[in-house]
Amino acid sequence: MCNEEQKDLLLTETEETTETETVVDTEETSETQEVTETEETAETEEDSLDEDGGIVDEDPFENAFQYTEEDAPKTSNWPVAVLAVLLVLVLVGGVLWSTGIFNKKPANGGDGAATVEPFGVADVSDAIAATCQDIKVSNGAIAFFMEMEYQNSDQYTSYDKTKPLKGQDTAAYDALVSSAKKQFEWMLTLNASAEKRGNELNKAAQNMIEKATLSVDVSKFHNGVTADDVREFYTLYYTAWIEESALFNKVTMTDEKINELYEEYALDFQTCSVASFLFYVDENGTYKTVEEATAATAALTDCKTPEAFRAAAVKLMVDNGECQTKEEAEKKYDSTYLAEGVGYNEEYDIAKWLFSEDTKVGDTKVVTGEDYVTVYMLTVAPAKNTAPLANVYHLFLSTDSYGDPTALDALEKQVLDEWQAGENTAEAFRALVRKYTADFNTYDGSFWELQEQPSVNEAFTAWCFDEARKAGDVTAIDSDYGCHILYYVGMDEVWRAQVLSTMQNDASNAAVNELPKTFPVSFQDETIGTIVL
Repeated sequence: MCNEEQKDLLLTETEETTETETVVDTEETSETQEVTETEETAETEEDSLDEDGGIVDEDPFENAFQYTEEDAPKTSNWPVAVLAVLLVLVLVGGVLWSTGIFNKKPANGGDGAATVEPFGVADVSDAIAATCQDIKVSNGAIAFFMEMEYQNSDQYTSYDKTKPLKGQDTAAYDALVSSAKKQFEWMLTLNASAEKRGNELNKAAQNMIEKATLSVDVSKFHNGVTADDVREFYTLYYTAWIEESALFNKVTMTDEKINELYEEYALDFQTCSVASFLFYVDENGTYKTVEEATAATAALTDCKTPEAFRAAAVKLMVDNGECQTKEEAEKKYDSTYLAEGVGYNEEYDIAKWLFSEDTKVGDTKVVTGEDYVTVYMLTVAPAKNTAPLANVYHLFLSTDSYGDPTALDALEKQVLDEWQAGENTAEAFRALVRKYTADFNTYDGSFWELQEQPSVNEAFTAWCFDEARKAGDVTAIDSDYGCHILYYVGMDEVWRAQVLSTMQNDASNAAVNELPKTFPVSFQDETIGTIVL
């Protein structure tokens, strides 16, 4: 399955990003499987809420979106990173499997079959290997996925890739088949869900599917895989990705429910700041024994304020030769020894101490190991992150999806003209998002959340956080990746978005896991068994 790291890239002003695929998350920390692209063009009406803040749906899995006590947030990582803005920069072929199998030459003109012969494989691609509702999958699409996995996944590096896996390790081959079936069950059920809900792919998604298809040289594949099989796979993949993102964003919650959940699970959403200083024990170093290092900690444990701790740590760094000057030591302390935005994790004793009601700002704790002694000081007490967060609707016109800059400029003008000629409402803008956007994580016109931080393009935050900004304002901002047309909704706070995102993640995962019951998938094992790999 495709993980978040495969799908999401932080949007930065200077970061050099290749043509890649991203997923949600925003903070979208979900255990997502490989997501595909589908467009959420239907369902333009706002979902109604029940009295508990859960969403009321009319689709086959409406109960999956009702928040229950079983949906309690999972333990957060420590330290916890605060929200990051994730931008979809889509080219599946460049990100998922960037090897010799993927290159820039067309896939045999669009429909050529494989020409390599090392495996001595016959053409088995035409048969139907899986079905879900009225969706049928060719054996070639499954063979394409399996060979990509075999040739490029780290778990198969010890095998001779010029020979079929099955002849080298039957168990590994069976595991590969099982993985493929799970992948296609995930894609097919989400495709069936998208079809049921009337969601279709927009032009940007269709363009990305074609671009991904043409990036694959099918002559390097076996089992008669054709460009049509590749296109079939990526269509399923993109559709599933977009539908899963839509199900995530479909989960909504009232303010009352968000506040209630925060109070119940406050530790999962609070962060604090902590300073630390490590005394290394080395017979050739400054502190030759644990006892010597422990004695030296008094310079820090005697401190009662974060400022005093910083000054003492800076002096120690200069005295022990770690830094040459006070200025150098101060810079290193602030960048290395001070941790902000630290979250709770019950697996760490130091986290339990930091988040204990008995621990106050200025308190210190000494932790001793075999060859080190560390002193910690709580510098900022645990609290919810009240930093401002701008909510906008994001219509992304990417160069990857829409071509050269000239074509993109013309499309930008077309979209803005269409906006000006329309009703100029939030729902009208969301309809344009569904029609044109290449940001497949907010494909359904859900919020794009922006926080003032170094990882976010300054042009975005300058506009969003302008004091004159008001709901309904629209602007177009160019970046290295294309044009971003933004509709300003309003301000929020990070902690609220964290609570909502966590619940969206849990509820949407539960909904996706229930889909096979509504849309069962049938595999033809004998047909899949003809794939020689």
